[in-house]
Amino acid sequence: MGTHLPEPDRLQRHLVLFTALMAFDRRELIQHVRTTPKDQLPAEVLARAYRDLWLADRVEEADAVAARLFGVRLEDPPSGVGDPEYMRWLLVHCEKRVSLKSVWRAADDLYQSACMQIVRALRGSQGAQAHTAWRAFCFDRLYDAMRQRTRKDPHVVGLEVQDAGTGETRSLADMAESHPWQGSAAPDQEEALMAVLRERLEQVADPVVREIGLDQFFGDPSPVDTPDPDRPERPPLTEKYGLTRFQVYQRKMKVKVVLRRAWEEWTEQNPRP
Repeated sequence: MGTHLPEPDRLQRHLVLFTALMAFDRRELIQHVRTTPKDQLPAEVLARAYRDLWLADRVEEADAVAARLFGVRLEDPPSGVGDPEYMRWLLVHCEKRVSLKSVWRAADDLYQSACMQIVRALRGSQGAQAHTAWRAFCFDRLYDAMRQRTRKDPHVVGLEVQDAGTGETRSLADMAESHPWQGSAAPDQEEALMAVLRERLEQVADPVVREIGLDQFFGDPSPVDTPDPDRPERPPLTEKYGLTRFQVYQRKMKVKVVLRRAWEEWTEQNPRP
């Protein structure tokens, strides 16, 4: 049974729990997030921790927090389709919305889209005080998802571009699977978006991170650790920079964080028509 504290006491308790959580090192934090009972780790604390960890480039810990906040407890298998531990109230609300009138095929579709909007907003300016009014914040994001779904979006499948690296013709939908920002822009905006992403990457101080990012995401990627017999002039990144495969992976993750942030800022200012 939950304890209903007065608002100032509840916020103070959340602050104490949040401060204790953020004091852990990486391994301890991940273990704590995975194993602590729900009543000792409120959703508001997880939401605030996710935002702070993401903005601090602590991606692994942020992912662990998101998995707990939006996932299902392993020791308590879901009944039916989807039974989130923390967010069940939002799924129930989605089921009610769909049962009344909706363009969504199922409540799960609406719920997943709402969760995507929540995660995205937590990373941006909208998420600054989300933890102080968590349910209201989530409802706002749900309505964002509903508005986005009911908007008349242009078709993506069938819109094709030529890959600058290989010369092959590829659909924007296929490209979005590997580089999500590609599918976020209308065809007449894609060039502007890619220019912004490249400019942001070129501002990265570490030259190795910058060069690996340009190699892997803007052109024909070099092999990571195994020579390509068809392209002997392109040595693997491990050989070129004297790095291990894991060190290359770490730098690619840094690149993805830079590009994802730039992409999200751009799409907030330039939503698809």
